[in-house]
Amino acid sequence: MSEKKVGKRLLTWVLVLVMTLSLLPLNVLAAETDGQPNSFVEKTDGAVNIKKSVSKDGSELTLEAWVTDEMSTMQTYVPMDIVLVLDVSGSMDDPTESYDYQKTKETEWASSDIYWASETYYAKLDDEYYRVSYKRTHVDGHWDNYQWIPGYDQYWLEANGQPIGKVVSGFWDTSYSGVLYTYSKVTGTQTKLQAMQKAVNSFIDSVAAKKDGDKAVDHKIGIVKFSGNKSDSPGNDTYKSGGYTYNYTQVLEGLTDVTTGATQLKRSVDSLKAAGCTSADYGMEKATDILSAREGDDAKRPAVVIMFTDGEPTRKSDYNKTVAGAAVDAAKSLKDKGIKVYTIGMFGDAKPSDTNNTFNQYMHGVSSNYPNAASTDAWNSSSGVNLGARASGNYYFAAANAGELDKIFQRISQEVSSLKLDVGNDTVLSDTLSSYFELNAPEGAENSGITVTKAAIANDGQSWKNATAASGVDVAIPDGKTIKVTGFDYKANAVTKHTDDTYTGAKLIITIPIKPNPDAAWEAGTKNYPTNETTNGKQAGLIYKDEAGREAKTLLDKSPTVQQTAYTVEFKTDGNGTLSGTPTYTVLAGTKWKDKITVPNYQANDDFTFDQWDPALPTDNPSINSNLTYTATFKSSKASYKVEHYLQNLDNEEYTLKDTEANLSGTIDTQVTAEPKTTYTGFTYSDEASTDTKSGIVTEDGELTLKLYYTRNTHQVIYKITGSYFANEAYAKQENIKYGAPLTLISNDMAKSGYEWSGWSSLPGTMPDEDVTVTGSYTAADGTDYTVEHYLENLDGGFTLKETEYLNAKTDTDVTATEKSYTGFTFDKTVEGTVQSGTVDAEGSLVLKLYYTRNSYKVTYSYDGTAPDDATPSLPEEASFKYGASVTVADLPTSETHDFNGWNTSDAEISNNQFTMPAKDVALTGHWTTKEIEPTYVDVTVNYYQDDLTGTPIGTETMTAAVGDTIILNNVTSPTLNAHKPDGYKPGVQVVRPYKVIDDENVINILYTKLGTIQLGDFIYKNFESRYGASTEETFYAYATVTPFFVYAPEQPAEPEQSTAPEQPAAPEQPAAPEQPAAPEQPAAPEQPAAPEQPAAPEQPAAPEQPVAPEQPAAPEQPAAPEQPAAPEQQPVIEVSDSLTLDDGLVGYEGSITLKAGYSDSFKFEEISRPAGMYRVEVYERDDGKDNIVYDDTTYSFTLTVNEDGTYRASDFALCAEGNGKFVPMENATKVEFTNVYTYRRPHHPRPKPTVEIEDDDALGLNTTDHFAYIVGYGNGEVRPQNNITRAEVATIFFRLLTDDVRDENLTKTNRYSDVTRADWYNTAVSTLSSMGIITGYPDGTFRPNAAITRAEFAAIAARFDSNGDKTTAKFSDIATHWAKDEISIAYNNGWINGYPNGTFGPQRDITRAETMTLVNRVLNRQPETEEDLLPNMVTWTDNADKNAWYYLAVQEATNSHYYKFKTNSQYEKWTELRETRDWTQLEK
Repeated sequence: MSEKKVGKRLLTWVLVLVMTLSLLPLNVLAAETDGQPNSFVEKTDGAVNIKKSVSKDGSELTLEAWVTDEMSTMQTYVPMDIVLVLDVSGSMDDPTESYDYQKTKETEWASSDIYWASETYYAKLDDEYYRVSYKRTHVDGHWDNYQWIPGYDQYWLEANGQPIGKVVSGFWDTSYSGVLYTYSKVTGTQTKLQAMQKAVNSFIDSVAAKKDGDKAVDHKIGIVKFSGNKSDSPGNDTYKSGGYTYNYTQVLEGLTDVTTGATQLKRSVDSLKAAGCTSADYGMEKATDILSAREGDDAKRPAVVIMFTDGEPTRKSDYNKTVAGAAVDAAKSLKDKGIKVYTIGMFGDAKPSDTNNTFNQYMHGVSSNYPNAASTDAWNSSSGVNLGARASGNYYFAAANAGELDKIFQRISQEVSSLKLDVGNDTVLSDTLSSYFELNAPEGAENSGITVTKAAIANDGQSWKNATAASGVDVAIPDGKTIKVTGFDYKANAVTKHTDDTYTGAKLIITIPIKPNPDAAWEAGTKNYPTNETTNGKQAGLIYKDEAGREAKTLLDKSPTVQQTAYTVEFKTDGNGTLSGTPTYTVLAGTKWKDKITVPNYQANDDFTFDQWDPALPTDNPSINSNLTYTATFKSSKASYKVEHYLQNLDNEEYTLKDTEANLSGTIDTQVTAEPKTTYTGFTYSDEASTDTKSGIVTEDGELTLKLYYTRNTHQVIYKITGSYFANEAYAKQENIKYGAPLTLISNDMAKSGYEWSGWSSLPGTMPDEDVTVTGSYTAADGTDYTVEHYLENLDGGFTLKETEYLNAKTDTDVTATEKSYTGFTFDKTVEGTVQSGTVDAEGSLVLKLYYTRNSYKVTYSYDGTAPDDATPSLPEEASFKYGASVTVADLPTSETHDFNGWNTSDAEISNNQFTMPAKDVALTGHWTTKEIEPTYVDVTVNYYQDDLTGTPIGTETMTAAVGDTIILNNVTSPTLNAHKPDGYKPGVQVVRPYKVIDDENVINILYTKLGTIQLGDFIYKNFESRYGASTEETFYAYATVTPFFVYAPEQPAEPEQSTAPEQPAAPEQPAAPEQPAAPEQPAAPEQPAAPEQPAAPEQPAAPEQPVAPEQPAAPEQPAAPEQPAAPEQQPVIEVSDSLTLDDGLVGYEGSITLKAGYSDSFKFEEISRPAGMYRVEVYERDDGKDNIVYDDTTYSFTLTVNEDGTYRASDFALCAEGNGKFVPMENATKVEFTNVYTYRRPHHPRPKPTVEIEDDDALGLNTTDHFAYIVGYGNGEVRPQNNITRAEVATIFFRLLTDDVRDENLTKTNRYSDVTRADWYNTAVSTLSSMGIITGYPDGTFRPNAAITRAEFAAIAARFDSNGDKTTAKFSDIATHWAKDEISIAYNNGWINGYPNGTFGPQRDITRAETMTLVNRVLNRQPETEEDLLPNMVTWTDNADKNAWYYLAVQEATNSHYYKFKTNSQYEKWTELRETRDWTQLEK
């Protein structure tokens, strides 16, 4: 290749290089070098350029700074606080909607298609859409080449002012072949909420990714959701109002650093649900709260608020001017503080270019588009907003679909996280010298020798002109290390390229003289050291402001360096001493010794002294130009010696060498003293024996020997007698026995009478180094004799020895004689001389004596049958005789009418009218036989009177009877009674007294009278006597018209009434009833980790336990309707006819028969009464009222019949014992008279419910002792724990769990509820608990037995068993105004119930059977802890087989009867045995 070509090619490369370099920014021209002389560093931060260099000799720093005209777009990232205010109203669940261009299927188009089209069509030209219109023109007829061309029309289509397709002559001809578009609404696949969540989460990620260089910016984001009422608690909560669910307006997340909290922020956004209205004003207020809570430096951070909404501000459904105005005012308070407010609308009317539409006015007013917008009088403005002046920028955006919404959030993320710069003449160029350098100002120099110049940019834009002095610039050095230069207007001097390709602008240059700092922390060797700080904001750089007036910086991250060499001077020892002071110095090369070095002091270790420094220290002041090390050396001051230890011999007083301590160390020429040892067992150091040998002077030759002597210890052997007999602490001693000497026991001959000697305990073989104690003891001997003597009482009173026992026992033990059994005698310990107990003495002299007194027995006389009246003498009196005494039989009685057969007995043998008294009572009997005598007959006159016993009888009869006979007159024995009955009288009450015939004149008077004229009482004949006085006549008899009484049917009809539907009252009573509030608030749903509470859940009974099926159908029974009386109740009248007798006494009853109410006089008894119906009777003992009632268990049955004359008659009376069903017919009865009979139902007299004071949390009145199964399950092996439970079932459970006493005291089958009848299986349980005040009904008189029971109702029932319960309000957030607040609090404070993890109780939630069982078990303290606490043979259930279910233990406890015990130091029980299960059906009948 020719040189010419090479040269051209080289020139070409140079030109290319120059052109390339001219295109590069200025900062690219200066390559960075690090660590070399004349090194420099630089940085370009957008439009800001910083360069710093150091001179080759390291004596001068140069700092340069300039900016370019890119400042108009320059932005820098600064930490921001961003609050998102998000709409979560119900409409956010609607799908996103937008308008978009849709392809048509047609591809051939004529003008007629466009003309007749009902919609607008668009053509797509260069990716833009334009409306299509048809065009028409007429071409007149004309000559063409001498040929006449008739006139014709031309048609074509246009878009964007230009034709598309071709021109045609027909209106219907195809003019355009291709696709056209329509513009129509498109429904998105996402809801607005989902679109918002996606866009917001992308926004969070975008903000989190912002960096300033390579560093993340600590932006913070807070989130507010708005919908309905405000809540001061952070969270994502809802509430109920008017049957609708609303989101609370509340802070979802406080300000959170996105660099660490982005995941949590996005999780919270994803948790949002749509519900409620659009209270935007509340949302803006919450945003204000977040930003107002900032303190200190945090309050100075820039802040931005972004509000998103999908519709008009509302409280309910329509645009609310008040809400809009309040939102605008809240936004203005933020804008007044310099906070930017963005608004984003996602709805059809959202249009930022419009300021007339009400809604768009509102969105503009909230945004920073109108900084002074404020609310106005709602009557004067359709929107409630006065906008004011428009600001620059755009802060209101509209999104038509999810994609546009995402783009808007991304755009805002770019805007809000950065700010434009302002680099005027208050900009500071700053530099801080590193610790290795300091200013090197010439003496007297201004500004410490620092010069400030500026250099203009050359026209080529690549180089700088010569520097000139910079005027108006101020230099400050506040701390001698930091240089701050101000007064240079970088914006005015910005390097700018003009249209003619010329450049203007200048840079500021600072020149700083420096020198090394001799006191810096230099490192040994030759290294490069930074000239300025590179951390903590002290780096060299430019400090300016952003557009908000806040400080921003562009700083150099590195520093130019200067190379320096340093050396170390080190001081150390040879290990036998220490140094105090600085051991090592690092100094710059050439440093003078005395300028920096201080020799440390030395200290010799023990046993050493200082010798010398190696090498020797300098004596002059040399320069340090190498690393130096100096060592202090020391020499020893010690020599060795030894100590010998001698122990005393056993057999003489001499000593023998035991051991030697050699190579001990001591200071030469000093005295040392040996230390005695304490480790020689049995020996003690003797200072006296060691006086001359224990100390000495240490010699350098190590020949010193010290000697220590130890004497042998002496001890004693002590003999002790221990125990209860002959104890002696020092029976004998052996003294002064040397350690190690052999030992021998003293004599063991220690025998004593009556005791056993144990022998001396053993000795060690040789004497130990301590006293030795030997013991022995006496114990009482077995088989010591003693005597027991038994004495019997004589007939004359003395005693004779009967028997002697010779016994033995252990000496000194207490013995008691056992009394014996002697016929006819009884041991009597009160007899003087009795000694029944004593202590056996060693000599065997104890004698015990027992005395037995002679028994007495009764002799009685009686007749076998009736004795005659004239028997003489009378029966002998009872007498007593001692056993063995001789008894004479009484004389025989006599009678004129009877013969006596003598005294006879089988208890004793009578001989010669005497017998010996046996050891038992003797009964003597005798028998009379009648002597035959003829009876005496006399006349008896019967007089009949009417209404009065005075005057002339209306009839008289005479009868004959034997003297002594008894006459009873009634309508059976005296048929003539009816014959003498006056007209108008009917058989009625009979007053009968028996008449005994005498041997004299006999008269019986009979009175016919009406009962109304006689006051009836307990015994009617007494009333006659009180009225007429005493009479010689013995018997009154009365016929009378009966006193009328009312008759009622039994309470229960033959068949239960049916109704079409139970009555539904408006609401249960407050607060006693288990009622429901009008519109219970429904929370979103209580948390369900494992159930409401584990295992504290509310609980369940077995079921209504019926004998056949445990529960009633799910739907309540449908009775026909509450019965309505056909007419006002008209009580029928009946009359009592027959009277019956049972015995000789006269008994009267009064009362009434109760029949079903509501029948008129015309009803038939046969329709409402069954033959032989059973009625229970209440008996009045006296006539003074019901406070003297006796409850009789006798039951009466009778038949009611209708007489021809319209009267009612009760007949066929019979008696039966209650419940046994066996009747006593009338024919077998004798004498019972009824005045009135009525049904009896055992009443529940008002008794206070149990109010015993209790000190613990036990439920009063409940059986907490017996663990019977109170749930019996279903017949198919299921217990159905997850089913709901009804009010009737819960009443049944608590009825079963009452103690028997409380249940019996309060038992009743009567209640006031219209929907609980006697025929209902749960009637007894509901009636009894209602009478106790434990359960109540509703104001409409119903109980609603089949309604599901709630947690509040169940808590109320449980709490009413604790009359003194602690009503301190429980912690639950949802019971403050609840009717059952007190009852819930009592149950909670007793530990019976718990709530949910979110702090609520859920009072209106229905309760399940499993929850009920858990709660009941807790009330009763019936709680096994684990499965091991149960028994393997217990009852199990197919639907309670999962042993890990939270309710498994509770269900097993409730369904098994068992014995148990409480585990040690535990509230939990352990089953010990299964027990019988109670038959609850008998109690609940």
